Amino acid sequence: MKNKFGNIKIEKKINGETIKFDSIAESNRAIYLNELEKEGKIKSLEFQKKFTIQEFEAKKIISTIKLNKTIKETIKKDKITYKADFYYYDCGIQKYVIEDLKSEITAKAKDYVIKRKIIINNLLDDNIIFREVVGELKTDYYKNRIIKLVADDEVGGSHYKLGEFEVFDLIYSTGYASSFSKGNVIKYLLRFPQKNGLQDLLKAKFYLEKLEENRKKQYMPNRLKTKTNTILLNLIEQLKIKSNQKQLIFNIIKNTINLNYKKAIEELEILITSYKL
Repeated sequence: MKNKFGNIKIEKKINGETIKFDSIAESNRAIYLNELEKEGKIKSLEFQKKFTIQEFEAKKIISTIKLNKTIKETIKKDKITYKADFYYYDCGIQKYVIEDLKSEITAKAKDYVIKRKIIINNLLDDNIIFREVVGELKTDYYKNRIIKLVADDEVGGSHYKLGEFEVFDLIYSTGYASSFSKGNVIKYLLRFPQKNGLQDLLKAKFYLEKLEENRKKQYMPNRLKTKTNTILLNLIEQLKIKSNQKQLIFNIIKNTINLNYKKAIEELEILITSYKL
């Protein structure tokens, strides 16, 4: 069955409970958030939680036409409700999140835009934010500000792991880990007031912890003893791109590691051109 926007409704069993979702994208997001909860990155995850976002009094006038016309006026309370796709506590930013998953079309729907405005005005406070996810873009609405970032841009998120290795494994195998992490600490500390606020501070803390772990030789799993080429090839093989693009990425990274920046730039320009096609 399809909803009014043409999305296929689907049932999924999550933690033993069968839940109906309005789209495949929503069910996939539910599975992803459920995994984040298992990893301890979020907690208290709820699906399709209902909120009352506005209450008002509605006057209903009943008139009867007789010789002596009488008009009866009744006043009843009415309300506007909103069903969020997801509701949970984000351990990273330490706030509760009302989340709605949208497509580019549904995000512009007039009734949704109006409800979003009411939600921001009536439901948000210092402990609750509204999160709108459209494709790869995640927009966090706070009471007095808006933050936009990539949808899976979690601190130390799973998008850094490709197959057997992590991106950090490659960086550490080159010997550049210290400079890389220090650069990120500086970047996130200097940009956080103008960009992603607490999220950037948490990222700065993440890279500082990596520096401390590396200094104590604690972040040295056995796989880090693998040669750089092997790690790089393994990571690139997991990328869902054309084989010629994989080769270009390998060449660009190797030339960068070997300080051959001019050659790396030339091959990156080729990659950019091929990616646009």
